[in-house]
Amino acid sequence: MGIRKEESTWRAKRKRIDEVKKWIIYKPIFYWLEWQIWEYIEDNNLEYCSLYDEGFDRLGCVVCPFLSYVKHQRNRKRWPKYYCAFEKAMQKLWDSKEKDRQIEKGYAYTFEEFLDNWYRGKEHYWKYKKYKKRKSFGLLEV
Repeated sequence: MGIRKEESTWRAKRKRIDEVKKWIIYKPIFYWLEWQIWEYIEDNNLEYCSLYDEGFDRLGCVVCPFLSYVKHQRNRKRWPKYYCAFEKAMQKLWDSKEKDRQIEKGYAYTFEEFLDNWYRGKEHYWKYKKYKKRKSFGLLEV
């Protein structure tokens, strides 16, 4: 519902109305610009999440693969338990099947390097060819 076209090149390619199976998804603010959102909030004296006052420009998943390394570091300080849980899950992935593939391809030789590649959005982390490169951040999206 809160997805907007200006947020990314990938989102700009989406439609305002999507059909997913039997569902119709309408995005009412899809064409709104950020300044229009804030003007509407101010004009209507609406409450909003205080994280915006702390410098967050978008809210969503805490350990998002499309965040910059700097934003990951900021989020890690604020929500350390999320990062701890995420890194435990990544360790399981590394131990169960990813280690051999990463080493074979020359992408990462240790779990720490594998995890750092993920946080930095290094393309070779992604194992599925269906991903494509994002121009704005050099990261990958479905």
